[in-house]
Formats: sequence, C-alpha cells, structure tokens
Amino acid sequence: MCAKLDTTAADTQRKMCVRQKLKASQVLCRSLRQGLLKRNVARCVHRRKSHHLEELRSCLTPVAYSLLSAPVHLHDRRAKKWTDSERIIALALHYQSPKCYRFLRYVFRLPSASSLRRWVQHIRIEPGINDHVISLLRLKPESLSVC
Repeated sequence: MCAKLDTTAADTQRKMCVRQKLKASQVLCRSLRQGLLKRNVARCVHRRKSHHLEELRSCLTPVAYSLLSAPVHLHDRRAKKWTDSERIIALALHYQSPKCYRFLRYVFRLPSASSLRRWVQHIRIEPGINDHVISLLRLKPESLSVC
C-alpha cells in the first residue's frame, strides 16, 4: 500500500511539472504568434507607405524626401546620422518657431533640440569681422526693389 502511494505521488508531481512546462510553452507560443502578427502588419503598412513615397520622389528635393520618408522609418530606433542639409533645415525650423518645431517632431523624425544646440556649439566662429557676412550684407540692398 505504501509503495502504491509513493508511485501515485510521484505521478501527480510529474504531471504537475509537465502541465507547468506545457503552460509555459503555450504562453511563449502565444507571444511569438502575436509578435509575428505585429511584424507582418507593420511590414504591410510599411510597404504601402513606401510605394506612395516612391511616387513622390520625383516631385521632391532629396532633403524634403528624406524628411518626409523619416516617419515611415519611425519604428527603427537606431540612431540616425543626420546629413548637413537635414541639420540646416532643422535649425531653420527651430529658429523660426521652437514651439512649431516641437510639434513637427511628433509628425516627422527630426533631431532633438539638444542635438541642435550641441551641433551649434561645435561651429567655430572667430571674433572680429566676418568677410562672408559683410559680402552677404552687400548683396541685400541689391535684392531690394525700389518702388
């Protein structure tokens, strides 16, 4: 009778162990299935947006195209190496209206304000008169028209 109890206890313990492993496998399988479904949906949406962007490529400048195509790649969380032209456009937008720039960051993939400040800090400007600025100031009156 004792031997029969021991084997029954071992069987129930083994069954419990197998049930726990089965449940863990089912949870893993469910999460993998959901991840695969999300990835397939994201890939399908990405293909549609990419198709429309390719149609617009001929109408846009390369910088405008790169800024417009950036939201399509928002799921990519790797750091982006910004080109000089993208930096200049971002600086111009931020200079015109910091509030508008913060809004546009939700729509487009733009560098953060701290990145813009860091880039501006690395610009070397020597003290004194800048010949480039003087030449630009000379051109300004020529571009104005007198009524």
